[in-house]
Amino acid sequence: MKAFPCLLLMFFSMAHQSNSQSPATATAPAAASAAKANPAGSSISSQAGGPLQTADAPVISPVTQAYVLQPADAVQISVFNEPDLSVTVRLSADGTIMYPLIGRVALSGLTVQQAQDIITRKLGEDYLVNPQVTMTVMDYTKKYFTVLGQVAKPGPYEIPAEGRVTLLQAVGMAGGFTRIANASHITIKRKTGDKQYKIIKTDAKKLVKDGSADDLQIQGGDTITVPESWF
Repeated sequence: MKAFPCLLLMFFSMAHQSNSQSPATATAPAAASAAKANPAGSSISSQAGGPLQTADAPVISPVTQAYVLQPADAVQISVFNEPDLSVTVRLSADGTIMYPLIGRVALSGLTVQQAQDIITRKLGEDYLVNPQVTMTVMDYTKKYFTVLGQVAKPGPYEIPAEGRVTLLQAVGMAGGFTRIANASHITIKRKTGDKQYKIIKTDAKKLVKDGSADDLQIQGGDTITVPESWF
């Protein structure tokens, strides 16, 4: 256990050297380019007792059937041999769409597969025999989080379409901790309602030691602050 602080200091020193060769800030497009160019600069290993080290960042993959729909997403709905029922529509602010024959349907919070199944069921109840429905996400609402403070590349970063980024992956996407970062006192500011926020305080080193690095997920709009360590 005595070796852990030394290894952690080595990780910070490496991140500091990287910081001296890159800009202090990054815009969302630049951050995305940096993530593609440097796939090694991403999350932190969750191996208990080991050094805090980078691992692969989350891969931004095409939207799948497991993607959870949200307001402003655009979907294409097609029904086999029913061209009049093939439409492209955007979810409204309340997460619903208007669809031919069946009217208003709530889709926000459902996966693509679940939404497809609901429309299939509603069409089959009163209108069609064995309808074959296909739903495709044409455009999804992009979400961003921001990393501030003692990281190599502070700034906004995009959450992948599948919507899963852990705290340690977020720090990795921002280039890792600087040499003087205090990884034990990270704060996350999260919006919970209209002008309402909650502050989440966490210890990155403890997450690694406990093997719970994947438990803390980052949400769109989160602001992560890594403070400076006072020796």
